[in-house]
Amino acid sequence: DRPAERYTHMELGPYTRLCESLRDAIDGKAGPDADPAPPTFHDGLASMRALDAIRRAATRGTGVRIDAV
Repeated sequence: DRPAERYTHMELGPYTRLCESLRDAIDGKAGPDADPAPPTFHDGLASMRALDAIRRAATRGTGVRIDAV
C-alpha cells in the first residue's frame, strides 16, 4: 500500500497555486488583484451555510437546496 497511489495527481496544480499564493501573501507580494483571490468572511459564511444545509438534509433524509447569495 503506497500512499502516493491514492492521489489522482489532478490536485497537484491547484494545490501548488494555493501554496504560491500563500507564499506571496507571507512575502507581502499579494495585492488586491491576487489570483486566486483570498477568501473573504462572506465566502466562509456561505460555506458554513452550505454545510449546515447538507447536515440538516442528511438528518431529515431530504435533499439540499442552496440558493445563490
